Amino acid sequence: LKQAGLDSRGFRKLILLALNKIGHIEDHFDSKFCRQEALSPINNSIYQVHNPDSQEKLKKSYYRLKFDEYFFLQLSLAINKSKIENFNGKTITELGPYVKKMYDNLGFELTNAQINVLKDIRKDLALKKPMNRLIQGDVGCGKTVVAMLTSAIVVASGAQVAIMAPTEILAEQHFDSFKEYCKVLNIECDLLISNLDSKKKESIYKELKFNKIKIIIGTHALFQKKVVFNNLGLAIVDEQHRFGVEQRKNLIIKGEHVNIL
Repeated sequence: LKQAGLDSRGFRKLILLALNKIGHIEDHFDSKFCRQEALSPINNSIYQVHNPDSQEKLKKSYYRLKFDEYFFLQLSLAINKSKIENFNGKTITELGPYVKKMYDNLGFELTNAQINVLKDIRKDLALKKPMNRLIQGDVGCGKTVVAMLTSAIVVASGAQVAIMAPTEILAEQHFDSFKEYCKVLNIECDLLISNLDSKKKESIYKELKFNKIKIIIGTHALFQKKVVFNNLGLAIVDEQHRFGVEQRKNLIIKGEHVNIL
């Protein structure tokens, strides 16, 4: 800014000019609420943040702006939660024929933790609101097995499952795990990653659209507009912190009542 001839003093003058031009800013909280919460008026707070009369007023102004930020964040979360609570979607109450067969072919017993997580997932799926559950555990603790058994429940209900991984290597690893059991259950499972040839991709798009592929595993390739599901019922996002909110949303909106794991 200095190179452009605008120093901090000049910048402050521009801000004050803008504030004076705007004039009085009406507070979204009434005076009674502000007194109860010891909040300075929003109009004064915005002015004092840019041109403080004292450190005390600056501190109170910062507090007011931070209060507003957290207040509206919580309000937004409460509104979204209310929408989800009132959602009238499809329930999945039956285990279906695939779970027992998959379990019998695991070759090992589930841990108590895995059993408890599956019980919680079954409760979520039985609700009219979509499931939104996070499974957290160390590497090798058995999260993938839980995901596979959950997928078996959802597929048995007639819906499709999308499993999204952050890298092609991880997606291929999941595909190797899933296809072994899908073959036993006679469930169509496939892998969608960017380095597939166009003919294979077009085949996958077609089979997803007509509900032939029941479980699709992939990377960011699942976000593409060409990917159209017949009845997406479950989105499993592996290492979800490696995906942005919008990226996850782009997958979820491909179905009407998508449970998230």
